Amino acid sequence: MNTKPNPTDPRIRANAFALVFDSAEGSVRALDFAFAKGGEKMSETKPVESPAIVALRSRATSRPEEIANALGVSGKLVRGFTRTNFPRPIEAKGTTWVLDNEQTNAIVDHFLARRSPVRPSQD
Repeated sequence: MNTKPNPTDPRIRANAFALVFDSAEGSVRALDFAFAKGGEKMSETKPVESPAIVALRSRATSRPEEIANALGVSGKLVRGFTRTNFPRPIEAKGTTWVLDNEQTNAIVDHFLARRSPVRPSQD
């Protein structure tokens, strides 16, 4: 059995991943391109946000734990990012943290941009 890849195989393709800044929305979107042998573009896949994230983005307010659950990350990570980027007055220490829509979207964009572009093989 030959385990060496055949460079003339038409199924060989390369993947490219790009981050694109959308100035109208002020957010970063990920684009995943697949190229066939020879460089012709095969497909362009735009990321689809889960229904939980879409619902979270449409809400007026949210809590750090709700964001963490929708993103599938630790609440501690979201709270740490929130403390660093959206500081509150010292008097608010120990009180419930309620984030507005703009803050929620900034947090979601940050954690989505950190996700790995690597996807499981479809073969």
